[in-house]
Amino acid sequence: MTDKALVEKFVDALKDSVNTFNFFNMEPKVVLVRSKSYDEWDEVLREHLKPNVQATILIIPGRKGQGNPLYEDLKKLLITDVPIPSQMILAQTIDRAKSALYAVTNRLIMKLCVKIGGEIWAIDELPFFNLSSMAAGYFVD
Repeated sequence: MTDKALVEKFVDALKDSVNTFNFFNMEPKVVLVRSKSYDEWDEVLREHLKPNVQATILIIPGRKGQGNPLYEDLKKLLITDVPIPSQMILAQTIDRAKSALYAVTNRLIMKLCVKIGGEIWAIDELPFFNLSSMAAGYFVD
C-alpha cells in the first residue's frame, strides 16, 4: 500500500471515530514528509504547527517492538520546542483490517481528548458516593 493510500485509510477511520464520539472537528490537514530524516520532520512540523493548531497526529515509519529514534526525537520536539498535544502511530499499524484500525483510532481519539483537556466520558452516579473514600500510594527511592 502506498503512503498516500495509508494516510487516506487512516483519515477515513479517524473520521469514523470522531463521528462515533460525536466530536466536532474540522477537516484534518494532511502534510506529507518525504523522508525518514529527523531534520526534515523538524522543518515540516515547525512550518505547519502554528498556534492555532489544537493537536497533531503523526504517522511515522517503523515497526512495533523496534527502537525508534525518530519517535523519541519527535516527541521531545513536540514537548519542548513546539509544544502541542500529539499522538504518533506507526505506518505498519494502519495496514490492518478496518475493525482493528477503528479500535486504534478510537483509542487515539480518547488519548488526544484527554491531552487537550477534554473528558473521555462522564459518570452520572458513583457507587458509594456518600461514603468516605481514600487512595494511597507510596514511592520507594
